Amino acid sequence: MLASGSDDSTIKLWNVKDGKLLNTINELSFEILSLAFHPNGKIIASNSNDNTVQFWNVEDGKLLNTINGHASAVRSVAFSPDGKITAAGIDHTIKLWNTESGTLLNTLNEHASWVWSVAFSPDGKIIASASYDKTVKLWNVESGTLLQTLPAHASIVWSVDFSPDGKMLASGSSDKTVKLWNVEDGTLLNTLNGHTSGTRSVAFSPDGNMLASGNSDNTIQLWNIEDGTLLNTLNKHSRVVRSVAFSPNGKILASGSLDKTVKLWNVETGTLLNTLNENSSLVRSVVFSPDGKILASGHYDGTIKLWNVEDGTLLHTFSEHSSDVLSVAFSPDGKMLVSGSYDNTMKLWDIPMQRSQMTLVALRGNEWLVYHPQKLYYHASSQGDEYATIRFNKEWRSSYPLEWYRDVLKRPDAVQAWATPQPEIDPQPLRLWWLTGGQAQLMRGSFGLVGLVGIGFVMWFLYRRKTNTK
Repeated sequence: MLASGSDDSTIKLWNVKDGKLLNTINELSFEILSLAFHPNGKIIASNSNDNTVQFWNVEDGKLLNTINGHASAVRSVAFSPDGKITAAGIDHTIKLWNTESGTLLNTLNEHASWVWSVAFSPDGKIIASASYDKTVKLWNVESGTLLQTLPAHASIVWSVDFSPDGKMLASGSSDKTVKLWNVEDGTLLNTLNGHTSGTRSVAFSPDGNMLASGNSDNTIQLWNIEDGTLLNTLNKHSRVVRSVAFSPNGKILASGSLDKTVKLWNVETGTLLNTLNENSSLVRSVVFSPDGKILASGHYDGTIKLWNVEDGTLLHTFSEHSSDVLSVAFSPDGKMLVSGSYDNTMKLWDIPMQRSQMTLVALRGNEWLVYHPQKLYYHASSQGDEYATIRFNKEWRSSYPLEWYRDVLKRPDAVQAWATPQPEIDPQPLRLWWLTGGQAQLMRGSFGLVGLVGIGFVMWFLYRRKTNTK
């Protein structure tokens, strides 16, 4: 038998020998991305554009079960000034996490479309978010209440940044403007109109006197905040500038571009100091460490690179993400880096030890899961581990529901403490899979995606069904 899935929302089952159509499953409402048979041949799993996995009885075409639990790309990340909270822009929401334990604290969900940028105020009391819905929103961090909605721009808002004193907010948009806002009352203070294309990134200088904007016309522009005049245009990039960042002393500006380079500039003169081009991939984000000695860059190929700012040498490469790294941020003490990726995960990295510390996955309905990448101890919301499977080797037949091992692996204490014993449930290496996360995104849209993820959930479903019938 052969199964085919189509953008007409149907699944067709065919006799391979004579090519005859055996059955058509037409209860779906969205495009079919991929299909996979259960090993017994009696169940087929489908993955659709509505972010679901559905299980069908091959014999009669009836729907057996639907799994909703997909996460979404983590487009922006930020640490609170004290480092205790990590914020992430995920889908239409902003999620606030406890940095130490990895638990989800709150979900802010008033945006009507994707959140592209998040930023904490210097006192940590307010968080700003920029969205595809053309608005900027200001939130109370402690309570999660919406303070203000700024109908900011005529097009997508890509980036926001607070001034060092917290009194002003800058927003950059595809409408070719950068706008400056009064944080207290939400009034528009100024509009910087000298752009010839959309602005993808904005950053205040440490003294608050200057703003840098990275643009889609391959340039960086430096602006005087007091009167809104254009001070300089830096134009050595050959493609879109996706990210800009000032060094802590304000003397150097870093820019990351889709031309696969990171460039360092003298802010006062505008001269190019160095080009960091040991890159094999487009640059999506850049950030300086708090002491200004290290620059981190996130890349399209899923890597994060650490650079020596003084001489431009590559110090280290992290490569555990399976898709674009959209955003990176250092903790206030510089010992930790957080990254957000299109693979639907947020990872915390130990900079001195040069290793991954924990991985966080946000699921629908405020469900979440956080785990140790090496040791596979995890912590989760009440139903978070029901959306995941584990594998004991590279064969998909050895995938099992994570909840089966809840008593052994669910260890909130171990997630917080790095030096803990290895789990002793099997000598084979473990690998964690969830509905739309991590490794699966490496083969987005391919048969392998559902072959590995969907089958794991078929096993999960069968187990649940058996349990429920007892």
